[in-house]
Amino acid sequence: MAPGLQLDFEGVPGLAESVGRNGVSSNYRYDLAPRTWEFIRKVRGGTAIFTMPAGPIKCGGAPQKIAYLAADWWRRQGVLDGVRVILVLPTATIFSQPDWARVLEGVAAGYGIEVRYESQLVEVDGDSRRRSSSTASPAPRRASTTTCCTPCRHRARRPG
Repeated sequence: MAPGLQLDFEGVPGLAESVGRNGVSSNYRYDLAPRTWEFIRKVRGGTAIFTMPAGPIKCGGAPQKIAYLAADWWRRQGVLDGVRVILVLPTATIFSQPDWARVLEGVAAGYGIEVRYESQLVEVDGDSRRRSSSTASPAPRRASTTTCCTPCRHRARRPG
């Protein structure tokens, strides 16, 4: 539960127009979670990008959980070697607690997931399947699927 937070699909240019189609999804909206699974099941190669926004979000573990679940699915389907899995995190570490960070680094490495630290999704072009992030090499990437943990913003308080 995250009282006072609202999903902010407009927080990333192009996300609101792309979400739910062209391989772009979010598990933070109940109607989109099945689309995420549909997109994951269809991937047989290419690049899959999973993102975590900076700032408050409803579940800090969600961006990693879906990346690990997808990578495990692709491994069981025998296609993981042909999928470049990228996890984009705004933080300097994979998890704030050092012991868990070491465990999760091992999990990501075991699946061959490329973790991009201190980065975030800054633009989505669903029609061309291009996603841009604020990394040292911000060139847009063509992606087979992108699961965005949608930026959230605090809900405006009602006066009185």
